[in-house]
Amino acid sequence: MNTIAKRLPILITSAGTVFFGLLTYYFQFYGDGGADGLSMFFFIIIAGLACIGFLLAFLGVLAFTNKGDTLFKMIISGIVLAMFCFVLWKTFYASEITGYEVETMEALE
Repeated sequence: MNTIAKRLPILITSAGTVFFGLLTYYFQFYGDGGADGLSMFFFIIIAGLACIGFLLAFLGVLAFTNKGDTLFKMIISGIVLAMFCFVLWKTFYASEITGYEVETMEALE
């Protein structure tokens, strides 16, 4: 029970980071934002800020607690880093985004 109590802050902050990171990804690419996509904007911002907040809390907890237990820290850090890099990659590497149609407008003169 003592090891679970020592690992609990890392587990909570890592779970929050992963959850809000995947929620941000879902809102960006699969959320229905209506015709202009603006109704999902605030949800993306709130989920993204929550992900960054949990990530900073995770890094703080990782650095200042559990002086031993390095294998557990490395595994959890790898999971969080992989998810965070995945969301950043999908967000900022626009050439890989397929399935989106460029909206054009034809005007008759």
